[in-house]
Amino acid sequence: MNEEVLRRDLFLLLGYALTSARGLFDEPKGYGPFRLVDTAGRLLEIMEAHGLGDDFLIELQEAVAAERFGNSDDDELLEALDDLCARYATELAARIPTTEKTL
Repeated sequence: MNEEVLRRDLFLLLGYALTSARGLFDEPKGYGPFRLVDTAGRLLEIMEAHGLGDDFLIELQEAVAAERFGNSDDDELLEALDDLCARYATELAARIPTTEKTL
């Protein structure tokens, strides 16, 4: 893994997150959830590009991409996010022991 490229990719993601946060003050309410889904998708892309992906993350990335590039309305996005969060929580419980989660 090229640490300098990873550092650049994460730095750019940081800039996207910060400018998105700022933009939300002037944007419609529904943009917030979309921007966070977009950030998650960008993070998953970075992880995959740097060899940090796995079967679950690839599956999650595909589901997130469907929301990023689809035509969901707010209600559909809410339903998709409920599903994504439930799937993530199940995977989190399987990957990380309870003692680590409280650190």
